[in-house]
Amino acid sequence: MQEYLHRLEDALAELKRLRDQYTLGDLKRDRLLEWALRYGLLESIQIIIDIIRFPGNHSACEKARAHTQVRPTRQTTFFPIM
Repeated sequence: MQEYLHRLEDALAELKRLRDQYTLGDLKRDRLLEWALRYGLLESIQIIIDIIRFPGNHSACEKARAHTQVRPTRQTTFFPIM
């Protein structure tokens, strides 16, 4: 479990570095930067999924979800359409 948390911290640190170092205009002009951002986001999401599915966490996650009143009402887009 600690390995997943360290990987998530590293991935988020890299995403923050991208955010601090580049503008949206830079991402629109440089396809490699755009793909780096996409990869970082997808990697972070996958790590979160792995944490949720980690043995011993599933029942706690199910209990938390059962008590959550907020449900998504529409599909959202994480990436601006370029």
